Amino acid sequence: MTLTIEQLMKINLLMETFKDNDKKLASEIVKIIHGTLDIEQSVATQTMLDVNELLSKEHDLIQRFEIGGVEYGFIPNLSKITAGEFIDLDNYLSEDTKQLHKICSILYRPIKSSTGNYYEIEKYEGTDKLADIMMKVDCKVALGALVFFYLLSKSLLNLTNTYIQKETTRILTTQKI
Repeated sequence: MTLTIEQLMKINLLMETFKDNDKKLASEIVKIIHGTLDIEQSVATQTMLDVNELLSKEHDLIQRFEIGGVEYGFIPNLSKITAGEFIDLDNYLSEDTKQLHKICSILYRPIKSSTGNYYEIEKYEGTDKLADIMMKVDCKVALGALVFFYLLSKSLLNLTNTYIQKETTRILTTQKI
């Protein structure tokens, strides 16, 4: 099943709105995906199973994808992210999944040139240029990026904790108490 970022954002909003009404939530999700409720019950049931599976699994980072005949690539070197990219990304990430299309318009941009696995993406010009295009992208792209950042922050937190423990031990053993 393919779900767009736009559909995923609508589903997330519905999950907040109908959190206490599973039946209404299910019918609204089916309506978002199929455009109607005039479908067989077995199709509606399978749709809900597919959505549940999609949202409950961990997705891998998708480095490149194509939409509208244009190939997009994930920022190839996060250590060279600009201040503008970082500030915008930090702001949109704090809004949970309400701005997935804008998050993706920062992280993924058209590829200007490519050699094998290496590529260069267009310069960042704000989110307005690509946000509407990103609404039509497969949500697995956004989910993979979110998982990537979650795992990165978890790893950095663990490394920071380990470093602090080692430094504390080193300082304590070199000082005479």
